Amino acid sequence: MALRFRITNVPHVPRTRAFREAWALVRNPVAVFEQYRQEYGRTFSVHLGGARPAIVSTDPSFVHHALRDVTTYHVSTVRVDRMAEFQGEGLINSHGDVWVRKRRLLNRTVRQERLALLLPRQERLLLDLLTRFEAQAGLGAVDIHQLMIDLTSHLVARSIFGARMTDAQIDHIVTGIRTVQSLVLQQIFQPYLITWNRLSGRTRRYQGIRRVADQIARDYIAARAQDPGEDDGEDDGNVLATLLTTPTEETGAPMDREQILTECMQFLVAGCETSPVALSWTLYLLAKHPQFIERIRQETDSVVGTGPITVEALPRLRLTRQVIDEAMRIYSPFWMIDRLAVAEDVIDGVRIPRGVMVLPYIFGLHRDPELWPNPLVFDPSRFEDQAVASRHPAAHIPFGGGPRKCIGSNMALQQMLLLVATFTRRYDFELATDREVEFEPRMILHPKGAIEMRVRPR
Repeated sequence: MALRFRITNVPHVPRTRAFREAWALVRNPVAVFEQYRQEYGRTFSVHLGGARPAIVSTDPSFVHHALRDVTTYHVSTVRVDRMAEFQGEGLINSHGDVWVRKRRLLNRTVRQERLALLLPRQERLLLDLLTRFEAQAGLGAVDIHQLMIDLTSHLVARSIFGARMTDAQIDHIVTGIRTVQSLVLQQIFQPYLITWNRLSGRTRRYQGIRRVADQIARDYIAARAQDPGEDDGEDDGNVLATLLTTPTEETGAPMDREQILTECMQFLVAGCETSPVALSWTLYLLAKHPQFIERIRQETDSVVGTGPITVEALPRLRLTRQVIDEAMRIYSPFWMIDRLAVAEDVIDGVRIPRGVMVLPYIFGLHRDPELWPNPLVFDPSRFEDQAVASRHPAAHIPFGGGPRKCIGSNMALQQMLLLVATFTRRYDFELATDREVEFEPRMILHPKGAIEMRVRPR
């Protein structure tokens, strides 16, 4: 039964129009929201699919409030329920005191000192993977998005599970979670298919795929718990090693292994989605603006020289970071964040009824011409210190904001800096076609189709 609300002080998309455009919203929600944003302004209300009441906003003050207040605004039950069905109940889909305790514990896995331990291994693994890639690149144009998926899945998996995880184990787990994610995504955006999926046996088949991937990870976790020695004689900063040895607040002992499995798999799902997409868009924009490739090379030569990229060098790769930030502005990986108001609230004079969806629309926020003049122009200078200081702190939030900001954001940025600096250092690359790459808004803003490039060693 449709919920009845009267949301005042904001323009409202007529419910009949929202109903007519429900299928268009499923096919391409960004295109529909962009049309609404142009017509109704920064903040408007709409019944999603003509049924579910929601407030959509690109106003940085509104967005900042909604993301900061984790007591009033929870992750929506739609996303929580669908994720729990296939991924278990972990940090991403928990709330209240449970979430607070998990967040405090998991924050220890991504502290800067632990990321510093990971960087040398990540660089060695990346160079090994790129050496294998060069044979493929010599045969002709390659899909840079698929390459980023392949590279980051191995980098992320070993950052989470450690160096002992084999390529075969990683490939089995990543293939499984990507397959399952396709069904999770469908059930979030097309919930009317949930019953049919269950009756037809499709849900059961996907649960089987999930169980196989989980068992590979479960067996690996058990082996590491029994033999927690250092990998290759080096200190180990991966997520699993931390969770196996860090006591929880409730018991004074580490998490049980099933909970560790859930948290590690949720980490892996997030890392294998966000980083390859952000990197693909970054390299796509660099190929369209090759003057920045040369400037990044000059910066890397100046900061790093010919040696390895160290953790001390990363903060000094300022232009490289600005390029990544600008790419994540134009093509925001998290194009929207969903929240559910569990209590009444008022934001900037807008009354928020309990039970209404509140949607910080990040794609629109990052392309708001009042915040970003000529928003479609690629201009990394927008992220120079003075320019950043002049904007609202919520004007650029590619990893979300507030206490629930993506916990792996620093790990993702470290990997992106490493990969962009390494890729530009080693290769000349250019687009293989004049075709404009379109985007496909799923849970993350994916490229639609391949991003074909010709890549040659320098």
